[in-house]
Amino acid sequence: MPDYPPALAVQSSGGMPTVVEDDKKDVPWNVEEEITYEQVKRWSEDTESGVILIDVREAPDFESGHILNSKNLPLSIFEQALSKDQVDFMRTYGFPKPGIEEKIVLYCRSGRRSTIAADLASGAGFSRVRNYTGSWLEYEAKSGVQAGAAKSA
Repeated sequence: MPDYPPALAVQSSGGMPTVVEDDKKDVPWNVEEEITYEQVKRWSEDTESGVILIDVREAPDFESGHILNSKNLPLSIFEQALSKDQVDFMRTYGFPKPGIEEKIVLYCRSGRRSTIAADLASGAGFSRVRNYTGSWLEYEAKSGVQAGAAKSA
């Protein structure tokens, strides 16, 4: 069977395979599924994807280079931030607080802090959280960019 992009599925229609749009767009949203560079790149470029990319590194690291369209919510304040209401969260962090059913992808430098943040988010009731274990190191290496402003190669 041909290898179709993740956003497509194949259904059999009268014995003939038919490519159809998959409403899930990717693999199920849970912390066990591995996120790929290609997925992150696509989500970072598509602001309509419904995926929220959150960098859990500290602000100076985020400012030295981050994935395009990602938000910064450092691990050091992550748990406290999740307990804030919508208004206080927006006022404090400058972006809307994700809902517990929204698709969230967490990353850091190497995947260690984002793993902790994913566990914290799941524990706080966020059910569609995934961890990009390759994180910034993989993204930077595969995109061919150097540290600097937001990168989207």
